[in-house]
Amino acid sequence: MTNMEKTLDTKTQRALEEAHQWLILMEDPEKTIEEETRFKQWLNADDLNANMYDRAVTVKAAVSTLTPPDIDEDLRWMPSPTRHENMIVRFWRSVSNTDKRLVFGGAFATIALLILAISTLQDYSSDVPQKSIVVHYESDIGETKTIELIDGTVVTLGAKSAISTAFTQERRVVNLIEGSAYFDVVSDVTRPFSVKTDDLIAKAVGTSFDVRNSAGIYRVAVEEGRVEVGYPIIIDGKSTTIIEKQVLNVGQGIAASQSEGLQAVTALDISAIAAWREGRFVYSGASVSEFVGDVNRYSSVPIRISDQYPEMKTLKISGVFLSRDAEQLLLQLTDIHPIKIDRTDPSFIMLSLKTGGN
Repeated sequence: MTNMEKTLDTKTQRALEEAHQWLILMEDPEKTIEEETRFKQWLNADDLNANMYDRAVTVKAAVSTLTPPDIDEDLRWMPSPTRHENMIVRFWRSVSNTDKRLVFGGAFATIALLILAISTLQDYSSDVPQKSIVVHYESDIGETKTIELIDGTVVTLGAKSAISTAFTQERRVVNLIEGSAYFDVVSDVTRPFSVKTDDLIAKAVGTSFDVRNSAGIYRVAVEEGRVEVGYPIIIDGKSTTIIEKQVLNVGQGIAASQSEGLQAVTALDISAIAAWREGRFVYSGASVSEFVGDVNRYSSVPIRISDQYPEMKTLKISGVFLSRDAEQLLLQLTDIHPIKIDRTDPSFIMLSLKTGGN
């Protein structure tokens, strides 16, 4: 039983069941005018009815639109200490038994596919240690490191970044655990190359692209070739297991976050892609939170944003920052926004907003 089921009282349970019944009826092309009128009366009779109907629509749409590509095969091979369940299991467990039972009428074939996929994924999991070659790489604070993977792909790790690789005969998967990495991928059409960072995954065959993970903001930028980027659709501030996908061509980038999901594809200056390799940090409407996340990779003393000024995190910055020195980067930030740097506590640097008297 899920947490959602535990909190359903009798009235809510009844409204949810009625909502699914109305959903099926309203999709019937032979429904009558009288039935449409009764449905509108039921919908307007109680806010709970409207809320449960929205929930029924969301669940049915989610289940019926899942397709085999959404069950990402890379997840079968990617070892991750923070993710013990594959995406499809998480989705199925998040849906209440009432929703599962009532949605069968519109998506029985899809649900059968999901059950088959779950058993397949569980069978695969036992093969991971024997079939994959797993290697871990990381860089220190302020360090940029170049690595050649076993397939010949060259990876440039940004400061204080870490990756792990899981290569098999069928696929090449890299997990960007933190930070940034630029990939110059050796082409192998028989083994696609994928980079996963939390819920975002970028797939390529032979290409050059940049992937960044900073303060919960994920970015992919393509310098050469094509990359397919996938990220879960966000509903009511929570990730679903329906994957939205976008294809990036040369000179294009995309961002994703837990709060906003996968954003629109944007055009980029090629020279700005992975400019961090040359000590240049290029931002276009990035948040201060993301900027501080990047600067922390060059600072031996942790930099924090004061909890008294949460609005600071969403302040936007644009421009080119020409330094790998954390102190200089912070000073450049104070030139853009009224931000105060506080070093009272030697164990960390606190950022806050300047007020009238400061």
